[in-house]
Amino acid sequence: MKVAVVGRWNRHSSSRQETKQLWKLRNLYEKGKADITEVLSAEHLVTKRILNELEEAGADILSDAGIGQDSVYDHARDFDGCVGFSTLTRIPETNHFHRQPEIKDPLDTKRPTSAYYDLNNARAVTKKPLMVCFPGPYSLAKQTKTEKPLEETTMAYAKVLNTRIKQAILNGAAWVRIEEPQIAGAHYDWSEFYGAHKVMMDGVDKSKVILAVWFAALHPGYLKAPEFENFWLDFVDSEKNFENLQYLPKGKKLFAGIMNARQPYLETDDELAHKLNKIEKYVDRENIFLCANTDLHFLPWDDAIAKVKRLVEFRDHLEDITFAAPAKVATRETSKIWRPKLIFPTSTVGSFPQPEDLRKARAKVRKVEMYPEDCEEIAIEHTRRWIEIQDKLDITVPVDGEFRREDMAVYFGVGFGGKLGDFVPSYENRRYRPVIYQDRVFRSHDITVSEFCCAQARAGNRPVKATITGPATLADWGLLKNAYYLQNPHEFRMDLARELNHEIGDLMKTGLLKILQVDEPALTTKKKNLDIDLEAIAETVRGYEDKVYLILHICYSTMEALEQAWPKIIKLPFHQIHMETANRNYELLEIVERHGFGGKDIGLGVLDVHTDRIETVEEILKGVERARKYFTPEQIWLTPDCGLKERSEEVSKAKLKVMADAAKILRGKE
Repeated sequence: MKVAVVGRWNRHSSSRQETKQLWKLRNLYEKGKADITEVLSAEHLVTKRILNELEEAGADILSDAGIGQDSVYDHARDFDGCVGFSTLTRIPETNHFHRQPEIKDPLDTKRPTSAYYDLNNARAVTKKPLMVCFPGPYSLAKQTKTEKPLEETTMAYAKVLNTRIKQAILNGAAWVRIEEPQIAGAHYDWSEFYGAHKVMMDGVDKSKVILAVWFAALHPGYLKAPEFENFWLDFVDSEKNFENLQYLPKGKKLFAGIMNARQPYLETDDELAHKLNKIEKYVDRENIFLCANTDLHFLPWDDAIAKVKRLVEFRDHLEDITFAAPAKVATRETSKIWRPKLIFPTSTVGSFPQPEDLRKARAKVRKVEMYPEDCEEIAIEHTRRWIEIQDKLDITVPVDGEFRREDMAVYFGVGFGGKLGDFVPSYENRRYRPVIYQDRVFRSHDITVSEFCCAQARAGNRPVKATITGPATLADWGLLKNAYYLQNPHEFRMDLARELNHEIGDLMKTGLLKILQVDEPALTTKKKNLDIDLEAIAETVRGYEDKVYLILHICYSTMEALEQAWPKIIKLPFHQIHMETANRNYELLEIVERHGFGGKDIGLGVLDVHTDRIETVEEILKGVERARKYFTPEQIWLTPDCGLKERSEEVSKAKLKVMADAAKILRGKE
């Protein structure tokens, strides 16, 4: 039984000299200070390092690791007719983003393919069988910006991919993986995209092509389809895939994703064997390849290598393992609310631009060149400065700006006993360091009280809005090495919620807290774990519904997930729900029309925080007019869509001034 480790790898790691150099050169290249040949040379060195380490770990089938790509959708760059890459959009069911390919002209394959060069570079490093990975036509079409119908775009991609697959096989690829995560779990007629796959596979050597899906089950019709002889299925996130194997004809090969590529936890032999045993009820062992459920680029480098070694180790002594189900793990068993006196009150979401002196101070602390207390003083000074800025702009409810928080999830995760991991990719050349939870969540002291009191002291009579990161986002953006939490995702979230509830209690003890916002950008980005996420959010604010004005901030929503979650969200014990409406051209208000708002106030996002363009007063007034169909002037708060951390100070001030001016005009009309 062979172990396959293919797909993209984490090029953002700080644990390897090669990746540090590449990250530096890519940043310089974006500023016009490095040549593209330097970047390509650095990418080759990273690829070489990855392949060498994977060979040493014992993997049997490898790929070029996609080091030159920001996402798998970058393959669209190789097609004539792709005119560029526009908006950042979320890769479904992940916390990662990519630039949308934009196509206008008929697609063609006259341009040389980067996959050809990547394959040749990898062949120069290793003699192991190599796999080339392409996005599937339907998933690529779904992620493309175009005026053409989805069906037409899917078919256009199918035709050019047909050529690319043949080229890859001709150039020595042992396998070609077609990545189609967006056809998994589809509730509509699977034949809608099956026709495009038939075109893509016309005249192709089927024995070398793998159809790969993850995060959900593949329709059984595909397993029986004559166009595909090999499948890469996710047995971590989809129990349904086990059941569907009964439809897989004998002789077809299965790349069995039995290891979780999203978490650094090292599965035990029993856990892996339990999955493999269920698979072998339908698939002969000689037709099974062992692999992770998706690419390992979600993980820090060292953790990803450890996962590969664990899978190889499992394979090597498979004959000695007695198949048994994993052991079951035991589980654990009204005062007056403040409200603004003004109609159309204004506020901001939480974060403001991180100034250069604060960034440099944090870097010095990490290098032990500055005391943390001195860095803290710089953060406090910026908090005071921005309270004064908000006062001058006449913002009704100010925030502290979150200057003590380098990252909203890390700030609380480390405070709850998590450890900061190595860098993993976010989008393009952006990276972040996730929190890794190895032990049970525990808060040894308060986390936000000091920064809140500092801001409130400067704000005087204006109540400052306290902000905390919610349990769903902390859980979704963290990584787990804790077996109990992996087997009990509900308990992980509830433990986070209980500690956050204690944090609110400490804020209450100051006697100053009147408004609290729970930030949940991850809540409506995917459908998995939705019910337990909502339960954990309710637990976070339990006991404070009649004591504090509570706001739930949600953003980055997919329309499908938000639509599904909305009837439950409006039942949560919050007084206001904040939505990123400006970035969506106020289309999210359609959900309010269909499902209502539960009598709550709305935090109406009127400033798009993803662009430097300054909105006009007229644009804001039009957006508010649309909201007036569903809300009274007392219920509508004017806010940015999200935090202003990624914008400059100049742009942030200009946007907030326009918002405040619009609010004054609205009040004058009433």
